[in-house]
Amino acid sequence: MSRAGKVLYMIVCAAGPAAEVGRLVATAQAEGWTVQVVAPRPRWTSSTSPGWRL
Repeated sequence: MSRAGKVLYMIVCAAGPAAEVGRLVATAQAEGWTVQVVAPRPRWTSSTSPGWRL
């Protein structure tokens, strides 16, 4: 049986500070957290844009 770890859920939007979310993710992961990021798809993208996965 596995032991449950720490999970951090981050909800980000298009505000300026969201550009730094990668730093927070890296820091949290380095401290042993599993990180889940919830962010809306930018309006200028489509589901067929390269790198976009549903």
